[in-house]
Amino acid sequence: MARHYSTRDFFRQMPNALLAPYFQARGLFGELDFAAMKEAQPDELFAAWLLVPDSKRNEMDTEFRVIFELSCEKGFAAIRDEARWHFIDQQKDSAAYTAFVEKLAALSNHFERAMLTFLDHNTFWKGASLFYHADTLPYWRKRKNLLHVAAAVDHASLRQLEGLTLAEARKALGRLKLERERGFDPQLEKKQARAEARRQREAEKLARYTVEKMVEHYIAERLSKQKRGDEGARLLRRELLPGLGDRPAPAVPAVDLRSDAARPIVSEAATARQRVLDRLAAR
Repeated sequence: MARHYSTRDFFRQMPNALLAPYFQARGLFGELDFAAMKEAQPDELFAAWLLVPDSKRNEMDTEFRVIFELSCEKGFAAIRDEARWHFIDQQKDSAAYTAFVEKLAALSNHFERAMLTFLDHNTFWKGASLFYHADTLPYWRKRKNLLHVAAAVDHASLRQLEGLTLAEARKALGRLKLERERGFDPQLEKKQARAEARRQREAEKLARYTVEKMVEHYIAERLSKQKRGDEGARLLRRELLPGLGDRPAPAVPAVDLRSDAARPIVSEAATARQRVLDRLAAR
C-alpha cells in the first residue's frame, strides 16, 4: 500500500534530535530550540519552514521524500545491503558492519534509521536509495542503447568466478547495474583510456615533427611541382631553418614564422616569397 507524504507529517514522525543536525548543517533555524520543542508537535518548526525560499525548500523536500521512502522495512534492508558491500566487501571489516546494523536496530523506528543513515553515513546513502528504488519499481524497461560487450570466457575471467554462489553473482550484477546508474561504465573507461593513449602517442609524434621536417615535406609536396619552386625552397632553407629548424613544428605559432623569417624573405622577392611563407604558416 502506497504511503502518503507531507512535510508536516514528516516533521511529526521524525525525532527533534535528528531534525536539529539536519537543519544546522544547512544554516537554518538556529533560533529554534529543538530540545524544548515537544515531539510530534512541529507547528513552530513548520511555521519557520514556510518562510524558507521556495528553491531551497524544494531542494530539502526532495531529500525528505527519499528519507521517507526508505523509512520502512524494505528501506532498512536496502541500507543493510549497501552497508554490507562497503564494510565487508570493500573494507573487509565485518565487525564494523555488525556494529552499524546493531546501532540501527536499537532505534525505535525506521524513520530514525533512515535519517541517521542519511546524516552519519552519507557515503552509501545514495546506493541504498537507488537499490530501494529498483526493488520497488512496478516494471523494468529494456535499455537498447548500451554497449554490446562479448562475454569474458578467458581463463583469468573464469578463475574469478570460482567459489562464487548464485546469490553473490546476483549481488555482483546488481552492483554493476548500480555503477552504471551512477554513471560509471567499465567499457567506457577502457575506451577513454585507449583514446588518451592515442592522444599521447600523437602528441609525441607531433613533438618529433620539427620545422625542418615540415619545410622539407612542404618543398617535396608543393614547391617541387612549381615552376619557381627551387627558388622558394632555397630561401626557406636559408632563412627559416637556421633559427627554427630544430623546434617542434606544432609549437611554433605563425607569428614566430613571420617575425623570424618573413622580413629577409620578403625583402628579396616580396610577392612570390610571401605566398610561400603564408602557405607554410597555414599548415
